Amino acid sequence: MGKALLRSAACFAALTSSPAMASTGNATSQRSSPGCALNAPDPIDQAVDKLNAGDYAGAAADMRALIAHPAFTEQKASAKAFAYLILGTAEDQLQDYDQAYADLAKVRMFMPDIDLMQYWQSLTTLAMRTDHNDVAVAAFTRRVELEPATVSDYNIKYVYSRSEERRVGKECRLTPS
Repeated sequence: MGKALLRSAACFAALTSSPAMASTGNATSQRSSPGCALNAPDPIDQAVDKLNAGDYAGAAADMRALIAHPAFTEQKASAKAFAYLILGTAEDQLQDYDQAYADLAKVRMFMPDIDLMQYWQSLTTLAMRTDHNDVAVAAFTRRVELEPATVSDYNIKYVYSRSEERRVGKECRLTPS
């Protein structure tokens, strides 16, 4: 995951945000204090800024605090999905792949129809890295459905080998490129 996912995630937040959130010119979400139970300054803005600055531990800490806040349960599903997307992105950058996978998987709990190709790309990679082969194949399939022209950017032999490994119950020795 990287800056492309962060830019897409910021646009995703602006497009799917609650009425308490408004899009800004800098492609991050802003919450006005009257409609937001979480109060300003916006922790999502701060976390996105930290991600962009390379402070992945700070971004992850901000999102964990946000998610643990009692008012988080009152937020719209899209805001919850974005919080988990930021958290998973930060954890991936910190190489905490198991937790990054778990948190990116939570995005789908709140937005099962997410159509952000970079999300499915990241989920594919993390699912393969953490041996969630069925999820990797399903995520890769969704990624291809969203942007079929970019499929050559990915090593399809590796995805196939992981699904075949699962089918026959043995490990195939193809490695990702």
